[in-house]
Amino acid sequence: MAKELSTVGMAEQLRDHFQTVISLLVAFVLTSLVAILPNVPRWSSLAAAALLLPPLALASLWVTDPRAVWRARRRKRLTILGAPLAGAAALLLVGAGFQDQERGPSLSNYELVLDGSATMAGQLDGLPKIDIAAEEVGESVSQRNDTALGLRTFGGDCESEPELVVELGAGHADRVEDAARELDPGGESNLVAAVVAAVDDFSDPQLLPDGVDPDDLENRILVITGSSDTCKGDLSRLEEQVERSPSNVELEYTFIGLGIENESSQAELRELAARVDAEAFFAESANQLDELLDEVVYDGYFDDVNELTKVINEVGDFIFGEDAAAGAYLDAVDAQRASESPTTAIREVREDIAAARQRLEETESHFQELEKPLGPEKYRELWEIDVEQRKIQREEIARIEELVSMLERDGTTLEDKGAPKRLWEEFEAEHERYDGRNDDFEEKADAFLDSLLG
Repeated sequence: MAKELSTVGMAEQLRDHFQTVISLLVAFVLTSLVAILPNVPRWSSLAAAALLLPPLALASLWVTDPRAVWRARRRKRLTILGAPLAGAAALLLVGAGFQDQERGPSLSNYELVLDGSATMAGQLDGLPKIDIAAEEVGESVSQRNDTALGLRTFGGDCESEPELVVELGAGHADRVEDAARELDPGGESNLVAAVVAAVDDFSDPQLLPDGVDPDDLENRILVITGSSDTCKGDLSRLEEQVERSPSNVELEYTFIGLGIENESSQAELRELAARVDAEAFFAESANQLDELLDEVVYDGYFDDVNELTKVINEVGDFIFGEDAAAGAYLDAVDAQRASESPTTAIREVREDIAAARQRLEETESHFQELEKPLGPEKYRELWEIDVEQRKIQREEIARIEELVSMLERDGTTLEDKGAPKRLWEEFEAEHERYDGRNDDFEEKADAFLDSLLG
């Protein structure tokens, strides 16, 4: 009799353990589905999945043994199951809100169209093309966190729809890089269909800032492919899609063929690029792909580098030099020394000071727009130099203003001991530092622009 009871007890324990394992497996599967929800940031879905695991496990256990969960009091049951569910729902809603915010308007939008067909399994430099492309794409997009990025992949069945893996949005560099590295090449190359779909992606009104001149927008489709279109896609579809694009979206295209040796395939890719008034480039190594991508990454900064130089020089022209505030002040000192009236020269100093200060104020908002805190390091170095230059300009304006006030008030000049002489010495020292930083800026800017021009 005791042996029979023992056997029954062991069976019940095994059943309980089995129920627990099944409950945990069910909960794990359900939470895994939550963790990979589309259109929700990874941090949000993972956190929600972690919160959901305990209540889902209990709910699964209840299916097989209701008493295991419902023995608790009603309020305790609501706490055990309701609180995590509410928390998970809140996390998903917040994450979706952030996702919508990321898809907001941007002045710079780049969509990468990456070949995932079998041709990308071919070798180049001893490595699969897809590995080379993923590596170089990762390095490239990491420098464009100031840009809305997206990723569309193609390859597989000719009738399949190229997949939008990462929607266009700010802060998507890591997601694009991760998705590119996870791509497993196979199937045919439906390249034309992918470009058609990418053009359509730019029809989303959420990507179009209100009240912005289309000329100020940078919208680019970057195609990296290991072959031409092996599905013989209809190029007229692409032309029709381009014609249907919103009038305020001007798309630029870059086509890069990776390790394409066949001349007819190269010709087909050139023909595809020509249909959208673009050019096809060809990379025969990882280094060549890196150089081509660098041109694409940095191209948007070319005008900005020149604008930085412009806003600094415009203000500096009113402060330094013979015909600027500093020169006019020296003219006033000379007049004072010759017992002549410095009134005219003083008026010129004040006019130059007012013009310099006004130009500083007028260019401030534009200067702040030129900041790219997450842009290429070479560009950030230039912007940081100009931050210091504008600080020096403001300080030099204040020094010249004080010097001319002393001259006008009590006739003291830079030749007199005390405050006037000290201020002038500070002015000259800062002017020398300003010129040195200008030389540094020009040297770095020339190197940067040379890299853009190749």
